[in-house]
Amino acid sequence: MFSKSAKQLYRQVGTLFLLVGILFVIIGSVGMAHQAVARHTLQTTEAEILSVHSGYTEVRYFAEGQLYTAELNYRSTSQRAGDKVKIYYELEHPEKASVKLPFFFEVFFLTGTVVLIAGICLKRQDTILERKKQYLLKYGKRISAKVIGVETDYHFRRNYSYAKTLVCQYGAPDGTIHIFKSEPIWVDLPNDLKSETVIVYINQEDFSNYYVDLSSVMPAIKVHRNW
Repeated sequence: MFSKSAKQLYRQVGTLFLLVGILFVIIGSVGMAHQAVARHTLQTTEAEILSVHSGYTEVRYFAEGQLYTAELNYRSTSQRAGDKVKIYYELEHPEKASVKLPFFFEVFFLTGTVVLIAGICLKRQDTILERKKQYLLKYGKRISAKVIGVETDYHFRRNYSYAKTLVCQYGAPDGTIHIFKSEPIWVDLPNDLKSETVIVYINQEDFSNYYVDLSSVMPAIKVHRNW
């Protein structure tokens, strides 16, 4: 079954993921470019650990001919006071040291790439579903199935209400009864349908691949808003 709501969901979420992914990739790329330039100006030196605390490490180091002490947002259980550690600092601000180069924008870029790929996959899934539907309408076997009821589709919820699904059945020549369900319907079904049977397009080799044509049984519905 091909759900219109499912396709809309793929399309909407896919578009959202694409936009967010592109934004993250752009921010990450620009940030990485600026970081690449900044890293060429970073200096390195060896610092002596003065003390190790639960959330930071205090070190002492020489930079540009002066002695500095700094608290690093870094802690290693294998290091003790007196050990040496490699640090980075900027020429303009030698008092600001770090033990690791920042990878914030790299994370932004990688996250954006993953989200972007997910968005492309979702958009592609929407296209695949639509192509399958069109293929069934063109090449699928057209059968007439008897409408046997309406079910609440708890997979789709909107405005605090669940969608409805038209249920129908078809008796195959070999005696097998096949049950088909339509795409979600967001309006109350009328008591009198256009017909007691509905047209279903099926793949003769795989009956689970089908499309219920609601237009063959549902009257035309127009929603009017007075504003």
